[in-house]
Amino acid sequence: MSRSSSSSTITLVPSTPPAAKDHLFLESPITPPPHACLDLAAIKVARPIKAQLSRALATLDRPLRIVGLLATADSGCHMYADMTARACKAAEVVFDKVDISACRELEDDEAFDKVRSAIEELNNDLSVDGLIVYFPLFTPERDATLRELIHPRIDVEGVHPTSLERSYSQAPQTVEELTADPATGTVYPCTALAVVRALQAPEAGVYSPELPVGERFRGKTVTVINRSETVGRPLAGMLANDGARVFSVDIDSTHIYERASSEDCYTVTPFPCSQNPTLSSLLAESDIVVSAVPGQSFKIPTRALRTDAVCVDLSERGNYEPDVRDRAGVYAPRLGSVTILMLKLNALVLRAHYSQSL
Repeated sequence: MSRSSSSSTITLVPSTPPAAKDHLFLESPITPPPHACLDLAAIKVARPIKAQLSRALATLDRPLRIVGLLATADSGCHMYADMTARACKAAEVVFDKVDISACRELEDDEAFDKVRSAIEELNNDLSVDGLIVYFPLFTPERDATLRELIHPRIDVEGVHPTSLERSYSQAPQTVEELTADPATGTVYPCTALAVVRALQAPEAGVYSPELPVGERFRGKTVTVINRSETVGRPLAGMLANDGARVFSVDIDSTHIYERASSEDCYTVTPFPCSQNPTLSSLLAESDIVVSAVPGQSFKIPTRALRTDAVCVDLSERGNYEPDVRDRAGVYAPRLGSVTILMLKLNALVLRAHYSQSL
């Protein structure tokens, strides 16, 4: 995919041969057109997914039901819960908000027990298809314990260790393939899956749906910045399982996620500390760059990007310089609404997987 052209020249040839043998042909440079960058907005990515999801939901014997468990006073979590409620209502998915934020006025041990009890109660409610717990809540260790308490049957965010293990083992189907037979699907962490859906969009120009699953990003090099357990790491695995070579960059190391053949799962190769590459050298090779670094101080230099790279920005503060469009071929900022849409897709998969066993 190329969205810009290099400078070129044309030769102007006279209609009659020149009389003098030393006549010089005139060369006139053509000014290349201005660089064009496509803004891949969340609404563009979401529109066809919503249509396919709507058709699949219409075949269910009862609406999907998702519960959002709020045990924090954080305004951002409450805002995200409200956004999810509106998106679910628009899709005729039931969303129930369970707010136990008042428990945070208790000592941490008591508050932790309250959250744990609420999760266990929802685990046993067979009318629930998906549970969202709005983290962070306590220490990272305690939050990890709470994630493990969420039964895989309702792990709509794909954060339970069992769900994560499955997500590392195979590449996502297209939404069309998934909604045609949800029982064949896998639950993935929602933000990572939203990035894959953006890259699967025809406008991104980097995905080959006509190839078998496992080969559809073959030949593409990707840099994923931030190796978090629920975004960066699973995303690197998902892309590598679909044929891409992925540089997974974190604050202290760089790993390569790559699969040797279509029959193998990807392998992870850490760069030796003595050979740790610079970020600029990785970006120069990358067809796709995904960044999810929190805070506002980290910025990817536009000059370091490969011309026409597909750039995905998951940071609320923005991880790219303001002139990123001068070099990128596609720029996809803030995929929050697509992430919420993935909750509903995951719930559809969970319903299909577990309904027969209930």
